[in-house]
Amino acid sequence: MFDEDGSFDPFVKFLLYAVLVLAAGKVLWEWVTGTVIRWITVDLWGAIAAHLWWTALIVLGFLAVPFLFARLAGAARRVGGSGDLGADAIATETEGLTIDTMPANLHPPAPQGTDIGDYV
Repeated sequence: MFDEDGSFDPFVKFLLYAVLVLAAGKVLWEWVTGTVIRWITVDLWGAIAAHLWWTALIVLGFLAVPFLFARLAGAARRVGGSGDLGADAIATETEGLTIDTMPANLHPPAPQGTDIGDYV
């Protein structure tokens, strides 16, 4: 039953764990079949039958959420693509890129002796 170092034999450990798992499974099965089913069939169904309009509104709300997410995802694809920029959208060279945030008449004057491209 015990090894030389005082620990249980592996077969005895297996048996103890099997008994614990079976006991926990039995308790869980009794809880599900005895309590949870009563909650669903008596308590929840009673609330649904007593408040049909509220139940209908709640169900429609739960059904509307995935529909709205699908619409938002479709709108995001139409506006800006799939949302994944990927490697194609990352510029590696500065040729052809112009970033101008101010109108030309609002740029401060460039210092003497420098190129305007270095300043902007």
